Amino acid sequence: MIVKKHSLAPGSAYNTPYHVIRGSQRGPVFMIVAGIHGNETASMKAAQRIVDQLRHGSRGIQRGTLIIVGRCCPQISYL
Repeated sequence: MIVKKHSLAPGSAYNTPYHVIRGSQRGPVFMIVAGIHGNETASMKAAQRIVDQLRHGSRGIQRGTLIIVGRCCPQISYL
């Protein structure tokens, strides 16, 4: 499993980090988008927790790709 951090619109006010997690086998692609509304923080915390668990190996995927956008609108997020 590979976990990589990327960024949409780097260097701008709309810079949005996201993670791509690839299993060792091909498979479906699933996307989690959190933080659509900046004052609703539960989804942002949950997305970050999943990323942390994937990075530390306590959670993993075997096949397919998982894309996690932890804060869809970082410029208005309260975290």
